[in-house]
Amino acid sequence: MCKKIILSRFGGLGDVCMAMCAAQAIAGVRWEVHLQTAPEYFALAHACPAIKSVFTDIPLELKDALLVNLGAAIHGLRGEHEVDSFLEEIPGEVPSHCAKKLLIDIEGDLTYRPTPFDVILHASVGDPNRTWHPKKWQELGDRLQEDGLTVACTGKDPDKTGKGAYRLDKMPCYFDLSHLETISLLRQCRAFVSCDSGPIQLAGATDCAIVGIYSAVAAKNRMPFRHYPARNIAVPCYCPHAPCYEKACVDEVWKEHAAPKLQAGQHLGKALADWCLAGEYEETFGCMSSLSVQTVHAAIVAALA
Repeated sequence: MCKKIILSRFGGLGDVCMAMCAAQAIAGVRWEVHLQTAPEYFALAHACPAIKSVFTDIPLELKDALLVNLGAAIHGLRGEHEVDSFLEEIPGEVPSHCAKKLLIDIEGDLTYRPTPFDVILHASVGDPNRTWHPKKWQELGDRLQEDGLTVACTGKDPDKTGKGAYRLDKMPCYFDLSHLETISLLRQCRAFVSCDSGPIQLAGATDCAIVGIYSAVAAKNRMPFRHYPARNIAVPCYCPHAPCYEKACVDEVWKEHAAPKLQAGQHLGKALADWCLAGEYEETFGCMSSLSVQTVHAAIVAALA
């Protein structure tokens, strides 16, 4: 008989997706997996066959289930994939060959069928260490269209926190889609391009090529687990400090770059959003500002080859 386990992760989108990947890895003979999360992720989680039920408040019938909290910030800072970090919280040994790909079953329930595109761009805006300049996104889209490719963009308009995506000129904008609609859109494209973001994790539930722009976190620690012939291509970051999030686990680095901010009353999330180890004579967030359109364009061409 399967033991009941509750994986608890309330946000953000990418982290919840990776919690669902952890559920996929352990679901089966040993564990009956349930997910505790925010209501905005319910529909997405209900479409994952590995998850038995989804809720915010733990129901009475599951009061004796094992509760595993995956909300600690350390999971995004370790020098390993975040899904593997989640799995380390699960009692017992997890088989090394387990499936950690995000599986989402929406074919029978979703009538949304977007037009196919060659490339979908998610011009994300948010944390400065994970935001590429909008002019470069626009130049990239223009160049792809000059190549004869069909291009669209997706995302959400920035909210009160400033996080969202840029709308790009001269190309269709598929904005404010649900999570399942976004997956449906990405299943109709050949390549998806984004900085480190929640939508990249949604793309893990598709077979389109993913071109990921990573900086503070190493691509190998955040890119979705895929299956052949799905393809992941990481755009290289040339900052000498990258991936700088891992260095937050070094005591002297933490004391110099984070402790003063926290002592001044800054929230941990804000401290990490502004995390940059650039020295006095280095450009702050140079990981993003130094990234050229040519470099990202070359990665997309390789993904489509």
